[in-house]
Amino acid sequence: MKNTKHKSNWFLDVILLLLFLILFFMDVTGLALHQWLGVGFGVLIMIHLINHWDGVECILSRFFGKTSNKARLYAVIDVLLLLGLVIIIESGLVISTWFNLTWIDYVTWWEIHIYSAIATLVLTVVKSALHRSWIINTTRRIFARSEVSPAPLVPAGMTAVSRRQFLAAMGLISLGS
Repeated sequence: MKNTKHKSNWFLDVILLLLFLILFFMDVTGLALHQWLGVGFGVLIMIHLINHWDGVECILSRFFGKTSNKARLYAVIDVLLLLGLVIIIESGLVISTWFNLTWIDYVTWWEIHIYSAIATLVLTVVKSALHRSWIINTTRRIFARSEVSPAPLVPAGMTAVSRRQFLAAMGLISLGS
C-alpha cells in the first residue's frame, strides 16, 4: 500500500512540475490553453494537498512544539509554496479574459502574477533539492527492472542440466567419437 501511495504521489508531483513549467512559458500554450491548464493545475494542487493533509496537520500541530528544525523548514517552504500558488491562481483569474474585469489595474495584477510565478518556481526548485533523495529513490523503485531470471528452455519431459554437467557429457561424447 505504501509503495502504491509513493508511486501515485510521485506521478502527481511529476505532472504538477511539468504542468507548472508548461504554464510558466505562455508562448508554448497560448492564452486560452494557459487559462484552462491553470484551472487544471489548481485542481491538481488541491488533490495534492488532500493527499498530504495528514502530514500537514501533523507538522502544523507540532510546529511550535517538539519537532526538528528540518521539519519546520519544510513546513515554512510548503506554506510559502501554497501562498505563492494561491497568489498565482488568484491573480491569474483576475487578469483572465473570462471575467473581463475593466476596473482593475491590469499591469499591476499581471506583474503580481509573473513575480509570484517566478518566486514559486524558485521555491519549487529549493523543495525539489531538499527532497532529492526521496525523488531519486522513488524514481529508482518505479523504473527498476525486475531481477527475475527467465526459465530455462527445456523440452517437455527433460530436466535442465548445469553447464558443468553439459561440458562433462560433451567431453565423454567427444572421447567416444
